[in-house]
Amino acid sequence: MTVRLRGVVEPETYRGGTPDGMHFRVGGTPDNATYNVYSFSVSDPPEVYYLNDSPTVGHDVFIIDHTKTIPVRGGATVSFKGDDPNRVMIANFKHLVVDGVPPAPAPFVGQFIQLDVQSVE
Repeated sequence: MTVRLRGVVEPETYRGGTPDGMHFRVGGTPDNATYNVYSFSVSDPPEVYYLNDSPTVGHDVFIIDHTKTIPVRGGATVSFKGDDPNRVMIANFKHLVVDGVPPAPAPFVGQFIQLDVQSVE
């Protein structure tokens, strides 16, 4: 399955796993209990993919734009997760706009990720 994930997110550090491009990590676990965790997981073959990987945390936001081909066996479950463990989301104070994702051309006040399935083989 090929997916495209775009949005505005805050940074999170992850322990273990493998970085796969800017802000994308395959496997591992969240390493800070106060920053948002954005991920999706596949039940078969089992794997978790983190979408806001960063070497450091901080009160910042940035744009992500990932296009990835992910192995998913027929009948598997794909789960998308956004978790705000301390319930204090960092606003999009930079007024970042993700082209092609509503409310573009206006900025969205908070954080978000849009997941689009590009193809399934």
